[in-house]
Formats: sequence, C-alpha cells, structure tokens
Amino acid sequence: MDPRPTVAARLALLPLLLLLGCAGASPREVTTADGFRMLEVGGVAIAGQPSPDQLAELSRQGYRTVIDIRRPGEIDWDEARVVGEASMRYARVPITPQTIEVGVLDRLRTLLDDSPRPILFHCGSGNRAALVWGILEAGERPKEEILEIARRAGLKAGLEPMLESWIDRQESGAGRLR
Repeated sequence: MDPRPTVAARLALLPLLLLLGCAGASPREVTTADGFRMLEVGGVAIAGQPSPDQLAELSRQGYRTVIDIRRPGEIDWDEARVVGEASMRYARVPITPQTIEVGVLDRLRTLLDDSPRPILFHCGSGNRAALVWGILEAGERPKEEILEIARRAGLKAGLEPMLESWIDRQESGAGRLR
C-alpha cells in the first residue's frame, strides 16, 4: 500500500493548511505606528532597516526573530544588542547579490524554517531581502506570483533579472535548493 496521502486526503487538509498559513500564504502589508513598512508572507516580514525604536515596537507586536542579511558596517549601532534587549532572537547572514550561493541560501532556509515566528527578515532597503526571499520561494509558488510579491516587498528593477534567473534554474531542476 502506498503510504503517501491520496489527492482526496490532501484536498481535505487544504482548509486547515490555509487557516494555518502553510499553503502559499497571501502577503499583507504591515506598517508600524511610526510608518515602518513591511510585507508579511507566512509569518516572515520582508523589510528594510528598522531603527532601534522600531525593533522595540516589533517586539511589543509579537515578533520573535530578526534575521539580518546586511554586511557588517552597514549601520553604526549594535542591532544584535538592541534585538536581544527587546527579547527577540537575532541572526545575521551577510549576503549581497554577488555572494548569493547555495550554501548561504541553505543556511537562510534553515533559519527561516527553524526560527520562532513572526520573523523580521531584512537588509538595508528591502531590495536584497526581497530578492533572497524570492529565490527561496522558487519552486513553491508560480514565477509571476513570486515576482509580484518580491516587487511589493521592495525588489528593485536592477535585481529582478537575477531573481528571474534563479527561479528559472529552480523550475528547470538545475540548481535545486531543496
């Protein structure tokens, strides 16, 4: 007997998965009282750099993890300390468009999968964070949906061809991340 769930069993679980946000969650814009804007998808908020006060506010709103993909030296204050003082978990995985490679993406995938949610996933402007989020979603959503969400999250036109290339590689089976 085949141990995999039947199509009928999968369809029966779909309402529960949608309720839990596990089946291609729809994006929603989140803005703090002082105007910090994020795009939240399935418990991961994609954004640019928050201020120390905004990090404290996010903690009060229930955020539990901050994943920072900026390089050292991009800001002049200690974000890890501020996040810790706000009782959130902090992880930094520096990444640039030039340093994206499967090993770094695997590390980010593990952090996103294993960290308490909601998660703030950010870079300096939201551009890199949207790019990396889109790469990690390749194969999970249709290409046009990934591109639209990434644009809404801050992806700029200059990085869009790179995201399209990663998605195409994933869809063709070359360069699988999972």
